Amino acid sequence: MNTQFDLATVPNQMEDLLQRICGSLQITRSQYEEIERSYGHVAKWLSSDKGILKEVDVDIYPQGSLRIGTTVRPLSQQEYDLDLVCELKLDWGKHDALTVFEAVKQRMLENEMYAPMVEPKKRCVRLNYAGNYHLDILPACPTELSTSNSRVKVPDRSVEDWKDSNPKGFAGWFDRIADDFVPLQYELLEKKAEIQPLPGLEPVEIKPPLKRAVQLIKRYRDVYFENDPDNAPISIVLTRLAADTYNKQGSVAEAIQGILAGIGRLIQDAQRSGNRLKVVNPMNQLEDLSEKWDSDPTGYKYFLKFIYDFHQEWNRVMEIQGIHNVATALKEMFRGKLPIDDELRKQASFMKALRENSKLGVTSSGLLTTSILTNTVPVKGHNFYGSV
Repeated sequence: MNTQFDLATVPNQMEDLLQRICGSLQITRSQYEEIERSYGHVAKWLSSDKGILKEVDVDIYPQGSLRIGTTVRPLSQQEYDLDLVCELKLDWGKHDALTVFEAVKQRMLENEMYAPMVEPKKRCVRLNYAGNYHLDILPACPTELSTSNSRVKVPDRSVEDWKDSNPKGFAGWFDRIADDFVPLQYELLEKKAEIQPLPGLEPVEIKPPLKRAVQLIKRYRDVYFENDPDNAPISIVLTRLAADTYNKQGSVAEAIQGILAGIGRLIQDAQRSGNRLKVVNPMNQLEDLSEKWDSDPTGYKYFLKFIYDFHQEWNRVMEIQGIHNVATALKEMFRGKLPIDDELRKQASFMKALRENSKLGVTSSGLLTTSILTNTVPVKGHNFYGSV
């Protein structure tokens, strides 16, 4: 069944522009391939140790934004922050946290190539790659060796003890929320006849609205705090809050509006109780993702101001008249690579061609799309190393 629609409306065009901006923020194929090689080499080096970690089973897997598909291209002079978990199958209760941390650090120092790149951080061993990214290796041990739950303990050098975490659980929780949405009855971004994504590299055309919303929220955070990065809220806090306040919107614009309003309500609830907003890992309530605010109340104040200012700015953009003016405002907000006049012309000619050639129709599931994609199967998954 094919039914034609007129898509020349500002809301629909705005949705298309947001998707195009997200496309400009994606990791490129060559960047992804370079990152995957780095993951592979580091994972192989850690898991093949015959010395310090001899006879210790190791599970290597990615965590963070690359795992859940919300990584954004950095602004100038900023690096990708990529995260790798090195889970050692040890009884954490019988081992000193700092000893485990040092074992992983020492293993990396034994490699002539990695040794100059090693930088110990609070909870991770960082490898500073020449170029535009660094790789953080998080040592971890399962909370219970005899069960299959994904909760772990991680060493924290600042307190010289173990801290609770659950990277796998968080990623699965986020994916479940992101995949549960009400599809829009239109699909605007120009498509190609075939999408052949690198495993784990999710094309923006099939990325769920929540993931695109998180990308844009993180991007605006980077722009907002460009000259003051130390006070920027960390990505996992924004990601948790976004997923917590997301309400299955198929529109990215409406998702962002709802998320910002929802976070505002959570902040007000916390203020009424006389506390700061506490953001925990939903899959391990013992992990306070926002614990930094306890020792950094200034950072919390900046977070509150950021959410308020972002919400005000978003409401302003949503009320702008004229798609050209909307496009200009979005470009300024997110600094996306969006040549406004070219994109608007491309947008108009794409819709015109679809209408004239009867290639815009409704699939059996009710999703409006181009006929060339009617039988397309979305490709998802993150296939680095280890079971995620």
